[in-house]
Order: sequence, then C-alpha cells, then structure tokens
Amino acid sequence: MSTEPAAENDAAAGGAQQESDTQLTLPLATHVKAMLEDLRDAKTLTQAVTAMKIVEKFIDVLDSDKEREKAKTILELNGVSTIVVALWKWAASQEFSMFALATLCDLVYLEEDTKKVIVDIGGVDTVLMAAKKHSLTDVAFGLEEDIVNRENAPAAGGGGFLGVTTKRSKPKVPTKAQQTKDLPLKSNVVGLLGSLSFSDVSRVVVANEDCTDFVMSTMRQYPHHSHMQKWGCIYFFQISKDLEVKKMLEDKNIVTHLAKVVDNFRGSDPLVLEKAKPALKFFL
Repeated sequence: MSTEPAAENDAAAGGAQQESDTQLTLPLATHVKAMLEDLRDAKTLTQAVTAMKIVEKFIDVLDSDKEREKAKTILELNGVSTIVVALWKWAASQEFSMFALATLCDLVYLEEDTKKVIVDIGGVDTVLMAAKKHSLTDVAFGLEEDIVNRENAPAAGGGGFLGVTTKRSKPKVPTKAQQTKDLPLKSNVVGLLGSLSFSDVSRVVVANEDCTDFVMSTMRQYPHHSHMQKWGCIYFFQISKDLEVKKMLEDKNIVTHLAKVVDNFRGSDPLVLEKAKPALKFFL
C-alpha cells in the first residue's frame, strides 16, 4: 500500500499546526502594534489620552503567563520607548501622565528588561519631569523641616525608636479633589523608582538627589499611605548599598524619616514594617 496519502496528510497536519501557532501569536502582536501606533501618531491631546488609556487597560498586573506575554510583546515592539516619548510630549496633561506612569509601573513589574530600556533612553528624567509638573509641594501640606537631635535622644522605649527622636509634622491635608489627582500619580512614581532600585543597571540612575528628594517628600506628604511607604522604604534600602548615597541620605535625616514610618505603622501594617525596619536599622 502506498504511503503517499499518509505523508500528504501528515504534511497537511503539520502545515495546519504551523498556521494555528501563527494565529495564536499574530493577533497579540498585531493588536499591540496597532495600539502603539495610535499612541505614537496621536495629533491631539484627546487622541493621546484615549490611546494611553487603551494601553494601560490592556495590561493587568496579575502574575500570569498571559500578562507577561503581553508585557514582553510591548517591549519587543519598542512600546516602552513609545510610552516614554509620549509622556515627554504630553507631560503637560495630568491625566495622560497618570495613565502613562501606571503603565510603566505595570511593565516594570511584569517584564524585567523594561528597567534597562527605561534607563537607556533617559526615561527616569522624563518620569520625574512629568510627575513634578502635577505634584503638590510640601507647602501645600503645611510641612515644616524635621528636627533631629540624636545626641539628646531618649533611650529606646522612651518615645523614640532605637534611640531616635523626631518632631512630628502636622500636615494641612489638601482637598479631596487635589489628592485624587496627586496621590495616584505620586504613588506610581514611588513604586516605579522602588522597582528600578532592585536592578544593578538602574539603581545608580534612580539614586540621584532629585529622585531621593521626590520620594522623601512624597512619603512625608502621605505618611499613612501603605503602598507609598512600603515602596519608599524599599527604594531607600536598595539605593543605600552605595556608600556615597548612604552618606547623602544620612545628611538628609533619613533616620528620622524612616523612624516615623516605623512609628506610624507599628501594630497596623506588618507589610510596611517588614520593609521599614530593615531600612532603618541599616542606617543605625
């Protein structure tokens, strides 16, 4: 009996399988490419915001293979660069900046190589530039300079933490309308800088004074925001592996700053304390 029909069937089956595999991957790449082109080619702010929202909603931070594949596809199609360039172009829009920063946070979480791309294209400077355009300053919160007196600090158990005493600021909380826009934007920036601090490639870049001042100020403005405080502590712990950075932070009263975090979350949020205590002890 001839085996030719069987061979033909096998070839047909193989061709069908190859076509099926292509169909499984092609739609994702095609869809992502179209989204990124809409973002890149946006001529008006309305178009840009709409395109950025679509990209942001496309990604879910669920730790799943599906979401990681989405992030990887965006990275491979130069999506990170497209988003950073668009953020620079449309930074005057707070709404656009919020969605762009949220998207970058998700991408960094899902795809490790995103960090290197952000650093290589100067994305950290763009992120800070956009964030500062729309951030409430310390003055808006009525914050004053903290006073530290470690030499005369009470012993542990006497109101301080590990021999550290602090003067508590009493912030004048901005209106709900102000916080609604300011808080998520800053939360994403602190989370992004914290994530970047884990990588040897990007840690040096995010350890500059502009970044440290932004994170410290933001943590002081929202002292009871768990996400902000956790990622801020992670950030300071990671970048302080460099001795020069550690000295710079000590000059900025980082001990007092971290002691407040421990004090604020003692007995209320173990996840924050899990990051805050090691960070504080590292400086003592």
